[in-house]
Amino acid sequence: FEPSVALHIGRSFARVAIGFAIGVVSGILIGILMGISKWLYRLLNPLFSLMISIPTLAWVPILLTIFGLNPTTIVITVFLGCFFPIVYSTTNGIRSIDKKLIWAARIMGANKFEIFFDVLLPGSLVSIIAGLRLAIGYSWRAIVGAEMLVALTDVKGIGYYIIGGKVANQTAQILVGIFLIALCGLLLDAVLMKPLEYFTLRRWGMVEKTEG
Repeated sequence: FEPSVALHIGRSFARVAIGFAIGVVSGILIGILMGISKWLYRLLNPLFSLMISIPTLAWVPILLTIFGLNPTTIVITVFLGCFFPIVYSTTNGIRSIDKKLIWAARIMGANKFEIFFDVLLPGSLVSIIAGLRLAIGYSWRAIVGAEMLVALTDVKGIGYYIIGGKVANQTAQILVGIFLIALCGLLLDAVLMKPLEYFTLRRWGMVEKTEG
C-alpha cells in the first residue's frame, strides 16, 4: 500500500486500541460488580439494557457537540461501541454460574477472594471472551463510521480515507477502504482474540469443552 494508506490504518488502529482498552477495563469491572451484587444489578441492568440497544453512531452528534471535530470524539465512540457488550457478557457470565458451585466452595471454607478466582472467574470466562470478540467488531465498525462523520477535519483513518475517495469520485479508493475494513477486522480477530481465547481457556482447562 501507499505510505498514506498505511498512515490511515495506523491512526485507526491506535484509536481502536485506546478506546477498546478503556472499554475492556471499565466494562469487565462494572460487569463483575453487577454480576456479584444483586442490588447493583437491579439498579443498573435496566439502564444498560436500554443503552445496548442504541446504535453507537447515534452518540456521535452529542459527542461532536461536547468535544468537537477531533480524535477524542472518535475514541469515545469506540469506547461506547465496546463498553456495553462487555458489561452485558461479563454480567451474564457471572450470573449464569450454578449457585451450587458457590455454596460448595463456601462449605469447603473458601473465602470471597478464592470463590471469585476459583469459581466465578473460570465459570464466566467463555461469556467474557465472547463479549470481547463481539466488542472488537463493534469498536471497529464504530471507528470507521465516526471517522467518516468527523472527516471535515484532517483526522486521518480508514473512514476518512473512504470519504476522501467519495469526495474525489475515486471508486477504487472507496473499494480499497472497504477491503481494508474487512481485512483489519479479520486480523484483529485472528491475531488478538483467538489466541486470547485459546490460551485463557487452556489456562483454566476448558479448551476441550469450547473446541467440541
